Amino acid sequence: MIDRQYFRDIPRRITDSGDAIISPHQDVDLAFIIERGTAKDTRTGKSFGPNTLLLPLELLALERYRSQIIATTPCAVICCPRPLLQKTLAAEDRLTWPLSRSLAGDIMRRQGIDAA
Repeated sequence: MIDRQYFRDIPRRITDSGDAIISPHQDVDLAFIIERGTAKDTRTGKSFGPNTLLLPLELLALERYRSQIIATTPCAVICCPRPLLQKTLAAEDRLTWPLSRSLAGDIMRRQGIDAA
């Protein structure tokens, strides 16, 4: 389990309402977690609030994001490097990361999305 202390030294990005947090075709090299504010997926209309990991399936299964997330209010977004997240998840069990990626890829394929 990752606690708030883990995120203390990880960089944040401050956005204004209307700013893109995640853009389509952006490399999946960062995990984005909303610390304050709200955002919306422009494709699905789904809204996200504080303490939300954005697009976990895309983060785990893809090399580039396919969705666009826009801030609907000013946001503070934690920008966690994917390798750091991988290292942290693997700290307790080295199979956690590959199993998580495999499951996310399977879910996306079942949704008709090529996760290759």
